[in-house]
Amino acid sequence: MSQYIDFKLSKKEKDDFFGVLLSTESKTVHRTVTRVSGNDSVFEFSLSTPYSTSTATFTDSFSLNMNNELAYNSSNAQTPATISISGIKWNSSGSRFYVCDTANSRINQYNCSVAYDISTASYSNTFSTYLKETQPRDLLFNTAGTTMLVLGTGGNYDQGISAPQIVQYTLSAAFDISTATFSKRSSVGTSTTVRSLNSNPAGTIFYVSDDTDNFTTSYTISTPFDVASVVYLAAYDHTSTAPNLTGITFNATGTKLYAINNATNTIYEYPLNTGFNLVSTQPTNANFLIRTNNINPKSITFNNNGTKMYITGDAGIFQIDGGEDENPYTHLTKTRNSLRFYEGYTYIFDVSSSTLLNHNFSFSTTSDGTHSGGSAYTTGVTTSGTIGNINAKVTIVVPKQSDSVIPGSAVSGLFYFDNKHSKLGGSISTPEYKEQLKILYTNFVDNITTRQQSKLQEDLFISSYILNSGTNFSVVNGDLIINIT
Repeated sequence: MSQYIDFKLSKKEKDDFFGVLLSTESKTVHRTVTRVSGNDSVFEFSLSTPYSTSTATFTDSFSLNMNNELAYNSSNAQTPATISISGIKWNSSGSRFYVCDTANSRINQYNCSVAYDISTASYSNTFSTYLKETQPRDLLFNTAGTTMLVLGTGGNYDQGISAPQIVQYTLSAAFDISTATFSKRSSVGTSTTVRSLNSNPAGTIFYVSDDTDNFTTSYTISTPFDVASVVYLAAYDHTSTAPNLTGITFNATGTKLYAINNATNTIYEYPLNTGFNLVSTQPTNANFLIRTNNINPKSITFNNNGTKMYITGDAGIFQIDGGEDENPYTHLTKTRNSLRFYEGYTYIFDVSSSTLLNHNFSFSTTSDGTHSGGSAYTTGVTTSGTIGNINAKVTIVVPKQSDSVIPGSAVSGLFYFDNKHSKLGGSISTPEYKEQLKILYTNFVDNITTRQQSKLQEDLFISSYILNSGTNFSVVNGDLIINIT
């Protein structure tokens, strides 16, 4: 805890007074950056050859951790910090996409102002599946968008039954999940680890994957996109190539089946001699490594012509110095932890952790930087090495404010962020620099010019726990009064 200091200089002493020094030198501070899990996102890839994953290149990602913009279902005791995104599907025009939040028993809908472009995405609304399915894993729409099918593993709360099932909803407005009402349900097998739901274009065959048996199983239905009668048809065993099977999908003609091996971040392609017929599935002939570090990929889908691919997974969150937060109230271990920069100090960030491969570490004066319309802050910033590799560093020298009577800092505040993936970073406060906090001269006639009068006591004492105090200079009856309160 910092001391409180009040002192007074007499008129004669004041005339000879030239400065108050509260700190003596700048410092170099070393920090370590790692990436930990906890940022479910959609990853977008561009394919130079349609439906050929070997030609995929990463283009963007969109965080689904929306800063508590979404209402959470209190009935299943989930906290706002907990989400678990699995399946993803688009509407027919690419203006909306939908994801399953398994942890909170809901479907979330997002709008895109540019078709199939997740950089233009924004949250729209959410639909709770809790009463009919407590753990939604994937979803599917009919061609018209008036029927929504939800695959789940938690069973239905209203009847107290726990079993894998497909729940069917009717939408009064096409592709608008807020208009969904329950229609019917159907059980699908016995595996409690079903993960993905797809169909042929006609809606007469369903495909369900699971990550225990590692099978893709097909079922026929007598009425398109109606689960009233579901009959087993065939299955394909992925164990030899995708033993941790999560998401599956097909190309437009059903002549390629794609399966995600969750453990290795790999997508496998399987040719089918007859479109959408699992019996004709051939051994995999191509694969694509999504990332060199694990993003826990869960589902896969394409745009309408196969030139874009979308993966749901975990982009991660930055953690500085193992989560040592500089918030004066808590000092709790955190991710996206808050930092404090002092003017004139040099901060060297070790970004060599392999968890940072395929990422970036930058600064901005805007929260989340370029993802929120800001730009990178580059003043005094240098980099060395390649992030995620040995000896990689990012260095920033924080500028000092020139002498001024206006309280403040040379830079009012910063944020650290990743220009490739959104919502990884945190905030950086930039208090006034103590070495320069001084009275420059008194001019013998009570005209006091100061470097600045501090706005916050936090600006003066690194170890202070008290906010909203500061330093004031005044002249009373010819005496100079200096208050630190």
